[in-house]
Amino acid sequence: MPHPFKWSTLILYIILNFFLCTGAKAILAIATGDSNRISLGIWRGEILRADGHPIVFIFQTREVSGRIIIHVINGTERLLVDNVRQQGDSLFIDMPFFDSHFSLRIVNEKTLTGDWVKISGSKQTRVPFRAIFNQASRFPDSRAAVFNVSGRWSAHFRGELDSTEAVGEFRQLGNQVSGTFLTITGDYRFLEGVVDGDTLRLSTFDGGHAYSFVSKILDTGRMQGFYYSGATAVENWVAEKNAGASLPDEFSVTGLKIPWSPNSILDSRTSIETLFRSVIRHIKTKWLLFRFWVHGVRIVWMKPVS
Repeated sequence: MPHPFKWSTLILYIILNFFLCTGAKAILAIATGDSNRISLGIWRGEILRADGHPIVFIFQTREVSGRIIIHVINGTERLLVDNVRQQGDSLFIDMPFFDSHFSLRIVNEKTLTGDWVKISGSKQTRVPFRAIFNQASRFPDSRAAVFNVSGRWSAHFRGELDSTEAVGEFRQLGNQVSGTFLTITGDYRFLEGVVDGDTLRLSTFDGGHAYSFVSKILDTGRMQGFYYSGATAVENWVAEKNAGASLPDEFSVTGLKIPWSPNSILDSRTSIETLFRSVIRHIKTKWLLFRFWVHGVRIVWMKPVS
């Protein structure tokens, strides 16, 4: 006849083993966190350009009806991103209106890493990306603002092939700045940033466009700096404060004067190229506005971010 003590010992062993294993798993989960869970709240995203000049933006994750949605925050704009999918520790975010997406890995509850992928026809551009949770500051502003950039500015952008005239419109409150640049083909959307000492930093991201502006404010009426766009593009820009700043006629770009060029007038070949690019940008802008109008209902009826 089997001794009952042996059975009770076996049962006790099984029970203890169960609780020990469960406890160890719980302790491990607490220590390491749930690596497949994305935190809800404010994130700071960085598109990591190879030249070391990241394009920064802020976004918010929320849970609505059991699924994750995102709002990209640019000033007063809240861009809804509702095509978010998760598979294990992988996170896929499809941007609206543009053929671009994020392919990310959830490193832990506070860190995302991966790529921003933008597709233009047959060309695919992939740029490293990372995001850190609970960082609401787009840029550091540890220094008091030396200047106030509020108002209108006459701006000139110079790239490798052409130059563009623009009008900057900014509003500054303390260190915080919002605004945009107006051009003959549209605007640079909602820019947001800071004045840190004598340095102005602005950025925006909407899925198709990733812009960053950095400038040295020379005095109350002048500034100069760099404009970074997408994965690699960079341009110089200068601006002068001008309450009456206005844009040139859309089709008067031929003969456009470049203040920093040794030649005051573009040659005919460059003028034609500039005119052609201007027309193309104009067509793209009109098409983009139409797409925003078509999809606008989704944004209008979503509850604003608190």
